[in-house]
Amino acid sequence: MNKKLLGERIRKFRKRKKLTQAQLAENVKLATKHISNIEVGKTFPSLSKLEIIAKELDVELQDLFNFVSSKSRNEMINEINEIIKSPDDKDLRIAYKIIKDIYG
Repeated sequence: MNKKLLGERIRKFRKRKKLTQAQLAENVKLATKHISNIEVGKTFPSLSKLEIIAKELDVELQDLFNFVSSKSRNEMINEINEIIKSPDDKDLRIAYKIIKDIYG
């Protein structure tokens, strides 16, 4: 489990509801610092707390773990460009094959 990705999702949903970390913390009976640590991936809440957080954010528990679309299209393209900026020949061939297999 990637704590950082989970934290990013919680932050995204919190901001969507226009809640501060302090407001979310108060509503779910946690310390503000604990919410901060969750959002930056330093700590992982218990399952029972995750359920309470999801309910407070008006999302299903599984939505917190849907990491596929946590970045915008431009962010993903920029990150891909950074990753493949200077690959060695072997990595370039692998990346090419994967992209070719996906997009034909």
